[in-house]
Amino acid sequence: MTNYKEILRLHSLGLNNTRIAESCGCARSTVISTLRRAGEQGIPPGTERSRQMKTVQDVFNAAMGLMDELNAQGEARTSDTREYEYRTPGIVNMMISEYRILSGSPGSFVQVENMEDYILKIDDTYAIGVMQYGLAANLLVDENPTAASFYEQRYEEMRTFYFTHRPAEDGEEIVDLYGGIEYGRFGRW
Repeated sequence: MTNYKEILRLHSLGLNNTRIAESCGCARSTVISTLRRAGEQGIPPGTERSRQMKTVQDVFNAAMGLMDELNAQGEARTSDTREYEYRTPGIVNMMISEYRILSGSPGSFVQVENMEDYILKIDDTYAIGVMQYGLAANLLVDENPTAASFYEQRYEEMRTFYFTHRPAEDGEEIVDLYGGIEYGRFGRW
């Protein structure tokens, strides 16, 4: 299996594409496409940001842990979870779109296409702490409606909690909800 983060790390060290391919045990075309995709997603190769951002695989692993689908070695990608794996990128794209609408930044976004893609412009806390429940709910909806309902309810609770407790972002205006009560003066309601 190709280690995409290692490709980005080796590229940041100045290795050429051929050396990176040899080191990672993959084709040179894989290295080129990985670097191109990282550039399209705005990920500076080898930076702290690329090492800390969550991938679709990270969310998938967390969801499989919730669903008790890990094998004896603790791996999520098995023959039993292959169908879940195929459905995951589409579900994650739906949750990214939902996140963008709820956060007040709707519009186009870079869709994920495979398990190694980074989930961009989403807080890691949300990606791992909230999205795993939404993914588990959507993966189990046909197979186990009771478990899917539980995970969906938990997803909605966590999502609501996240959006009501998140800090203001740079440039985000904080509205005075008290109608001008400040400095000992009272404003009209």
